[in-house]
Amino acid sequence: MREKGIRIKERGVQQYYKLQTVAIMLETSERTVRRLIKEKGISTVKLRGGIRIPESEISNLLDPSPSISSIVDQMTLN
Repeated sequence: MREKGIRIKERGVQQYYKLQTVAIMLETSERTVRRLIKEKGISTVKLRGGIRIPESEISNLLDPSPSISSIVDQMTLN
């Protein structure tokens, strides 16, 4: 039996996660996940009436690379 939200990855199959599951993975709120998606331009898919995040994009949420707005802010401050 598998735990809720945990999927066994099959070869060649892309996994998609609910916002709530990603929030739990990142130990943050769903609101923060939504903000990160918007700021970092993370691609999402709408499945079964809800937003899902591909497994390949989760690492982009964690990537500490600066957002475009922070780069522009730094340029205007200099």
